[in-house]
Amino acid sequence: MGVAALRSELVSLLASVTPRVMRQQARASLEAITTKLVSAGPGSVSEDRLTPRVNGPNRKGRSTRSAVSTAERASRRRTTTLEGIPAWNETIEGRAVAGRKGAVPESQHPLKQHQELGRFTEMVRDIVDPRRSEPPMDGLSEREMLEAWLEFHRTTLLLKAEGVDDTARKQRPVASSNLSLHGLVRHMAEVERSWFRRVLQRESDAPYIWYDAKVEDSDLVPLDGADWAEDLALWQAECEQSRKAARSHDLDDTGVTRSGKSCSLRWIYVHMIEEYARHNGHADLIRELVDGTVGC
Repeated sequence: MGVAALRSELVSLLASVTPRVMRQQARASLEAITTKLVSAGPGSVSEDRLTPRVNGPNRKGRSTRSAVSTAERASRRRTTTLEGIPAWNETIEGRAVAGRKGAVPESQHPLKQHQELGRFTEMVRDIVDPRRSEPPMDGLSEREMLEAWLEFHRTTLLLKAEGVDDTARKQRPVASSNLSLHGLVRHMAEVERSWFRRVLQRESDAPYIWYDAKVEDSDLVPLDGADWAEDLALWQAECEQSRKAARSHDLDDTGVTRSGKSCSLRWIYVHMIEEYARHNGHADLIRELVDGTVGC
């Protein structure tokens, strides 16, 4: 596989991996790709390796000369990046480049920080908070596992929305999206009510909180007059209502969706975990764009 293809594969993997998606497999794949890059030898990630060789034969045996000057080629070797990851040296494992403008010390480089004895550790460290912990990998019943993961993700969203002011919580840093930290909490309040009350409890007349069918994304925007303390309390109240509704049902008990389909509590749990996990990924990115805070 060529250097360009390897680099494309690495960047694609980095862009697609989130803290909640199959971490061990992601790390193993990333390690394998990096091993390929390392084995390619010094200079394997240099841009000049992707351009024609100077005064060297091409595939047909003819001499070819790159339009890039020797000085430019040398400069590229010193400053190449892996699609946005600053190179701390000329190769993935080579010599440190000292004095280059914008150079990142080896110890602080994203790849070096997460490499340990040839293996990769977590790309982003977990949030440490006494209110949240991952469920044990063994020893729980199916229901206990489902409930524990749902609580994990509920708490994750709360942690992502804490520690910033109202303006930051309402900020929509992606121009093409209506998503904000505040809006995500309101959206998930609507989702909690929809699945646990309207579907599981068959309360088809349970009113919407903010949703208006005539207004696109009405649970997300506008937020100009929204009060964070009130909206947070509403979401937390809906979470408690969901817990109460679930306690009175077995996993195989079914509710009815608005389209008339039967839906088990087991399916609702799995869907809610998926819904929170997806939006917590959004919250990760929003929070980083808002104030630079990372952690999953």
